[in-house]
Amino acid sequence: MKLGSLNDASSFALRRQNGEISTRGTPSRFLGYSTDGADGVWTKWHWDGTTFQVSTDRYGIYPTYYFKAPQAFAVSTSIPELLNLGVDRELDDAAIAVFLRLGFFLGDDTPFRNIRALPAGATIQESAGVWTMDQSRLPKVFDGKPMLRAAAIDEFGIRFQSAVDQIASTSAGRICLPLSGGRDSRHILFALVHGGNRPTCCATLKHFPPKSNEDARIAATVAAQLGVPHVILEPSRDPINAELEKNRLTNFCADEHAWILELSRFIRKNKYDTLYDGIAGDVLSAGLFLTQKNLDLYRHGNLVELAEGMLGSDDVLASMLNRDSLGRWRRELALERLVEELAIYAAHPNPVGQFYFWNRTRREIALKFHSILGRDARVFSPFLATPVYDLLSALPAEYFFDHSFHSEAIARNYPQYAHLPYEAKDAPPTRQRWFDTIRWTRQMASYCVLSSRESHVRRSYLIPRLLKGLVDPDYAMRQLDLWTMPLYLEQLARTA
Repeated sequence: MKLGSLNDASSFALRRQNGEISTRGTPSRFLGYSTDGADGVWTKWHWDGTTFQVSTDRYGIYPTYYFKAPQAFAVSTSIPELLNLGVDRELDDAAIAVFLRLGFFLGDDTPFRNIRALPAGATIQESAGVWTMDQSRLPKVFDGKPMLRAAAIDEFGIRFQSAVDQIASTSAGRICLPLSGGRDSRHILFALVHGGNRPTCCATLKHFPPKSNEDARIAATVAAQLGVPHVILEPSRDPINAELEKNRLTNFCADEHAWILELSRFIRKNKYDTLYDGIAGDVLSAGLFLTQKNLDLYRHGNLVELAEGMLGSDDVLASMLNRDSLGRWRRELALERLVEELAIYAAHPNPVGQFYFWNRTRREIALKFHSILGRDARVFSPFLATPVYDLLSALPAEYFFDHSFHSEAIARNYPQYAHLPYEAKDAPPTRQRWFDTIRWTRQMASYCVLSSRESHVRRSYLIPRLLKGLVDPDYAMRQLDLWTMPLYLEQLARTA
């Protein structure tokens, strides 16, 4: 296994002008990890004085961005760093129109027209002012007879255990496993313990109200059953500034993950070296987002109807955005861009799962691990091991309709733990403290109303909702979710 550096917002830029070459940044970099030469989650680049080359793993999971012009090229794990290098700040209206409705970007889009995410399985080369790109956007679609469901469940368990064992055999140091009440992290924990690679600690974060903390209770039960130390972390006391920090660290490409910053601080403080994450387990093995209706629309080629349903209602945006911004980021732009992306996966056995894997998983979920947690520890992703992905992505969508495939695989491979419950989604909500509501409302008003210069959000939308939260406790508990997009748009406006 090849182990790279941590994500420290590395960048490199070169410019050719009048026969002269000027460079800035780190000329050679390997970030992430690779097994067997290509597998893993990684990005790398190298400048030898005449030629610059940058490559990505087969999924393009490691968040890396680039800019190109006739006589200039730049690459970085940080969009703010690219902007500091002088890259044009023009916004990509179609990309933002999608983001406002889905909460993640599609393909290689970013909020900025001239900055792109490095594609999956790509090698980009610049030499003498000429750049080329070799790319395998998606692995080959499996078109043979699928494995029977029962056999696939058994094979999944075998391949996943092997993937964890392979990673664990070369990873060392203090291991922290973020543990939820769900399946993905639990599967990793069972595989680690089964292979004799018990983690140093499991950690679970409590949620902001109104989401329940059943997650923490179940995770504690699981960790105790296996005799692994377990820590429950409190959520941030400053969610407004956490949201702003999250936007910067995720390069304005995610509408979630602010909560994970507390885990990042815990890892840094306690000097953990290694993390395991369950990225992609949900869409590959548990049928997340998969419904019969969406699959039928996909298979019958009704992509416009499918896209309309995914975009949802524009009622909130229509009341939130000012007239110019609503017209600029109109629904038609989002619909056209989404249909274009949906068409790429239509031939897959599970097109719904593949769409969400290559977009939401790759472009949003990956940021939690590699843009935030990856600053402090090395992150390993066993669900992305090639044998695991190749098996699960080749299976028919029908295998996942009842969302029990992953649960069955865990129970069959680790029957001694089959009695342990999973998180109940209908657990009672938590309550929000009154003085927190007051403090957060004041911070929100200060940033988005009092100091705002060029906001895309109507004040007539914000002010009544800020005031309502002060008098209605039930409404106040939902305000953090309601404030996510106004904070994002205000910060984006200041950046652009």
